[in-house]
Amino acid sequence: MQAVDINLHAGKDLDDEGFQLTHPDLNNTDDIIVKPSHYTKYKIEPVTFIMTNRLSFEVGNMVKYACRAGDKLYPGQDYTQSRITDLRKVMRYAEMEINRLEGKDVL
Repeated sequence: MQAVDINLHAGKDLDDEGFQLTHPDLNNTDDIIVKPSHYTKYKIEPVTFIMTNRLSFEVGNMVKYACRAGDKLYPGQDYTQSRITDLRKVMRYAEMEINRLEGKDVL
C-alpha cells in the first residue's frame, strides 16, 4: 500500500506543533455550515457516524465534541484552551446521559 501525505492544514496559520492558531474564514458560510473543517478531517464525519448509529442526543454530542476537541478554536482561546473547552463539553453531556439513565433531571 502506498502512503499518501495529506496536509489538512495547508495554508493555515500553524504553531510549531502543527496546530491551527487562527480561526477559519468566517465569511465562507457554506463551509462553516455544511462541511466545517473541524469535522471533515475524518474518513467518516461525526454527524454521519452519529446518525447512522442512531445515537442519542447526549452520546452524539459526546462523539462530536471529542472528535473536534482543539480543532475548533474559540474566540480568545488558544489550541489548549479550546481543546479543554470541548472536552469539558464531553464531560457535561456524559453527566446528562448518566442523569437520564439514573432517572434524574437530565440538566
